[in-house]
Amino acid sequence: FFLIFYYFLLLCVIYLFQLTGMNELESLSIEARFKSTIPSEISKLTNLKSFRFDQGFANGTLPSEIGQLTNLVFINTSENLLSGVIPSEIGYLTKISFFACEENQLNQPIPKEFSNMISLENLRISNNNINGTLPSELALLNKLRIAHFSQNKITGTIPSEIGLLNNIIEFHISINKISGSLPSQLFYLTNLLQLHLDGNLLSGTIPTQIYLLENLVSFLCHDNYFSGPIKIESFTSNIVTIDLSYNYFDYTISPQISQLTRLNVIKLVRSGCSGSIPSEISNLNQ
Repeated sequence: FFLIFYYFLLLCVIYLFQLTGMNELESLSIEARFKSTIPSEISKLTNLKSFRFDQGFANGTLPSEIGQLTNLVFINTSENLLSGVIPSEIGYLTKISFFACEENQLNQPIPKEFSNMISLENLRISNNNINGTLPSELALLNKLRIAHFSQNKITGTIPSEIGLLNNIIEFHISINKISGSLPSQLFYLTNLLQLHLDGNLLSGTIPTQIYLLENLVSFLCHDNYFSGPIKIESFTSNIVTIDLSYNYFDYTISPQISQLTRLNVIKLVRSGCSGSIPSEISNLNQ
């Protein structure tokens, strides 16, 4: 009953704006506390710039007609029960800067058409069941600053083209099924603040270029299959959080770790650390 009620309520809102000549609506925010769907008729609100339909019980799919809302700048449909695919028509939204559809039940690959969203700065699709691989076409999003893909079922490797995302500050791919080694191009991203790779099937060594990421604040790579040497003390002084746990590194903790004056969290459980803990670690006041 409530599903039908909310669906027709939203339809009435859309048609009311049309009948009263108020289809100049630019912002629409809905919190559906009962099961509902996003009607295809949403496309009639052609001047819409901001659309929020989050923190509710919206089910069904994202309608392909959403691609007709070419003035959209902001869309958030997170924390619902949406399933299926992100429609390829999403690529028509060339003005959009913020797209979030986290904590749903999406279960299809990331559409390559995301690469057409040339204004996109913030992309958040974590906590779904998205499968397939990370499209190399994402590298065309040269304004992208935040990319969150964590807690999905993404497979394959990290495409080397990711290294072209010069403006990115947060790259999260935690808890997926991504494998292979880290492309050296990933460490061309000198604006990175957060690099979260934990909970995957990644292997090989950590390229030494990571020590050149002067802005890096958080590095998580726990629960993978990384091996080889790593020098904690070589991270730049801005680093706050490091988690190397449950890997196969081969390293010791150098007394120079005391130079990391902002270090607040360091986790090294079953990570291949050997030797003694230097007394200088007590100088880490954080």
